[in-house]
Amino acid sequence: MDKLFTAAGLLAFGVLFAVPAHAQNRWYLGAEFGGGVAPGVTMNGNSNDRSSLCDEFINPQYASVPGCTDPSRGAGNGWKAEFAGAGGLIGNLSIGYQVRPWLRLEAEHSVWKVTYDDAALVGGATGSNQEKLTQEIFLARERLGTLSANGVFINVYLDHTLDERPFGLYVGAGGGVALTAAGYASLWARNKDVDAIKTGLDQPNGDEIRQNLAGTFSDGQTVMRAASPAIHLMVGADRHLSERFSIGFKAQYIMYLDFESDDLVWDPLRSHEPNIRKGGTEPVHGIYSTSDLSAVTVGLQLKHRF
Repeated sequence: MDKLFTAAGLLAFGVLFAVPAHAQNRWYLGAEFGGGVAPGVTMNGNSNDRSSLCDEFINPQYASVPGCTDPSRGAGNGWKAEFAGAGGLIGNLSIGYQVRPWLRLEAEHSVWKVTYDDAALVGGATGSNQEKLTQEIFLARERLGTLSANGVFINVYLDHTLDERPFGLYVGAGGGVALTAAGYASLWARNKDVDAIKTGLDQPNGDEIRQNLAGTFSDGQTVMRAASPAIHLMVGADRHLSERFSIGFKAQYIMYLDFESDDLVWDPLRSHEPNIRKGGTEPVHGIYSTSDLSAVTVGLQLKHRF
């Protein structure tokens, strides 16, 4: 992650300072503040957990169950949670250079913050997680809270100045990296009625397994963090108040690519410590990813040329 930000910083330095500032007012500082909307997000979950039959706290005879000592923990055992869209705020600071009357280069730091505050039932489960949902769990729910993305971008703009008018139009595109953080919570609760639990019915100690599972729950809360590539497309209009100052509006579409985090730990896990061996080994954590993080924003932008 540090390497990504270092590379972005070096690229920004190269783009902005390799061009000689031989003409007045070609450099500018910009600031923007506005709002926008983020569409719905599908969070793809996975973990390195195993079937409940492989949990030593639940099944002391786990070693006799096929696959419970297989090193490929949690492979193919995914699920999904779908969250509704929400509104948010955006702000940025930028420094740019007018290479030609029609061409600008810019380095930008932007902050996008959106509060989803939405809970979703778990669905689309596969593997052992599908077995858990159908054989022992009566509620599996996840919550996505506030998400913030601190991005560093390199942008290119094409400008068009309206003849003899103080207005200008532009389009642009940029790419960079965003440090994204999202509040997240997960709750998987099992049926309190032993007779409603089907897990372990085919095991010699099935009654013990079902009694140990009944009424247990897995609960986790965290702030998931990841560095994600990001791209955005912009269109806007400026009104020149003077030779140095302008004010305008900018609309943009931002896409944050390939968010993935493994920060969530269920503690408790099935009402015990977050690992599946009594000796403290085989700790369990959740792995969450999405490619749905995006936003459409509109902001008021100020520029000062120098």
